[in-house]
Amino acid sequence: MLMGIKSLKIVKKTMDTDGSWMKDAVRDSPKVYLLTGSRNNTVWEFASIRAFMEDSTKPGPRKLILTHSWQGTGQVIYKGFLFFHSQGTPNEIIKYNLQKRTVEDRMLLLGGAGRALAYPHSPSTYIDLADAEASFLLCGVLYVVYSSGGLGPHRITCVYDPLGTVIEENLPNVFFPRRSRSHSMIHYNPRDKQLYAWNDGNQIIYKLQTKRKQPLQ
Repeated sequence: MLMGIKSLKIVKKTMDTDGSWMKDAVRDSPKVYLLTGSRNNTVWEFASIRAFMEDSTKPGPRKLILTHSWQGTGQVIYKGFLFFHSQGTPNEIIKYNLQKRTVEDRMLLLGGAGRALAYPHSPSTYIDLADAEASFLLCGVLYVVYSSGGLGPHRITCVYDPLGTVIEENLPNVFFPRRSRSHSMIHYNPRDKQLYAWNDGNQIIYKLQTKRKQPLQ
């Protein structure tokens, strides 16, 4: 479970206030994916984190034009598939094959998700597949990040563990290094055990301090 934020590294800076960037959450691949803006249909695929950081690295990124546009910054890449909220729909999720560039599946979330904002800090994101934006999942536990609007550091304000192995009252106060704006996205990559975040055009990696959850009594 999360015990603290050890360090912050700004990997890259783009001109876009909102967006998301990530690696595949499962596959052992060095590729990095960049999705700029909260409404778009272009994915940039970089061969490695170094290629992502250095614009002069050859070969350059691969440009993937999707057949559908996404909405928000809550995308996730899992086993080579990009999952995203289809733009202009209240609750349609698309499973997109990045290799074949085809839609593999689609589904409608029950209850009309997307008709109300999931997080008030980001009105562009209605459905958050990575539990990113203002919250993230780490080892099955949901952590919610509160932004003070530039008046202080961002911090974890709510923790939900469906198994009951993590009790919020027993957790330390977890603060993020101070940033001028709220995060456009935050999500945890279980392969490298780091948080990937987007803040005011900066693509950031947070290194974490964690410990094992105690088993249920």
